[in-house]
Amino acid sequence: MKCIITGGTGFVGRCLAKRLLEVGALRSTTGILHEIEEVVLTDTVALSDAEMDAAGLSDPRIVSLQDDIRTLDKLDKHIGALWSSNSPAVSVFHLSSIMSGQGEEDFDLCMGVNVDGIRRVVDLFRARGVAPKLVSASSIAALPARPIVGDSDKLSSATTYGMTKGFSEMFINDCSRKGFIDGRSARLPTIVPRPGAPNKAATGAFSSIIREPLHGRDFCCPISTDRPHPISGYRTLVEELIALHELPAQAILDSCVHNGEAIAPQGDRCVQLHATSATLQELQDAMHSVARDRSLDIGNVTFSIDSELDSLVGAMAPLAVDSQRATLLDLPADPPLTEIVEHYIEDFL
Repeated sequence: MKCIITGGTGFVGRCLAKRLLEVGALRSTTGILHEIEEVVLTDTVALSDAEMDAAGLSDPRIVSLQDDIRTLDKLDKHIGALWSSNSPAVSVFHLSSIMSGQGEEDFDLCMGVNVDGIRRVVDLFRARGVAPKLVSASSIAALPARPIVGDSDKLSSATTYGMTKGFSEMFINDCSRKGFIDGRSARLPTIVPRPGAPNKAATGAFSSIIREPLHGRDFCCPISTDRPHPISGYRTLVEELIALHELPAQAILDSCVHNGEAIAPQGDRCVQLHATSATLQELQDAMHSVARDRSLDIGNVTFSIDSELDSLVGAMAPLAVDSQRATLLDLPADPPLTEIVEHYIEDFL
């Protein structure tokens, strides 16, 4: 089994790659369990040996390629060499994406990466007559900003980023219908807490309000603290992505109907992942609780609302999600907020 992770050197990509090495085997489209022989991380930057070691990825099965998702020239050559001798089982986890805030700033870049990128991934295998199992990361930003939404809601976005994610969901459905791939989309909530420097996500405060104080840094929160927002921990996300990959396609399609009632459009392969609806205040409280129990010195949190950013976050996502299909498919659910904070301390502090 060859696994490819686009956006593989990002935070989620590294966590997923590490977990795949631990799992050691995945099921192909035929349902046969294959040993993972190689995990290819393709991204705009390649990981150095030191970064590999720090991420727990110093393993001969890891290959890191610096590549542009819009062309994937290096990945094309890499898998071309594989197929010159045999046709191995292959799985793709498509995580590469321009984030919400940057997508609003640069429309063409967002379209190039988020739309042209996923088309390029599929075409790479179409040209070889190979239909890989493909898990694509979508987002709750593809849905309207109503109090609660789920698998049956019409795609409707207030951002360019969300629109491109809606496209990816329909693209995966259609390419699977045509037999180009065995696809499934995972509709992600906001994933917290992300380590490192703040990224271009409009919802970055949901990580920063945990991460920055724990590292002893002060944080000025730019958005409202009392608005609920769907979030999930990164450990849960990784387990859900792998569990969704392992499901037979028919099980995903069958979950569109439950007890004779349609809960998703017929043929829909996009599953709304589990999420906890939490406010920034609740995340801050969870962080304080854990820090107090561990006697940690933490930074201060102050507030200065950026009205434009606050309006964008309020308009780009629902307040809560109904993850009925994820429950039916037995995908892992999140632990309490304090446990998500504990995970971050264990893994990154």
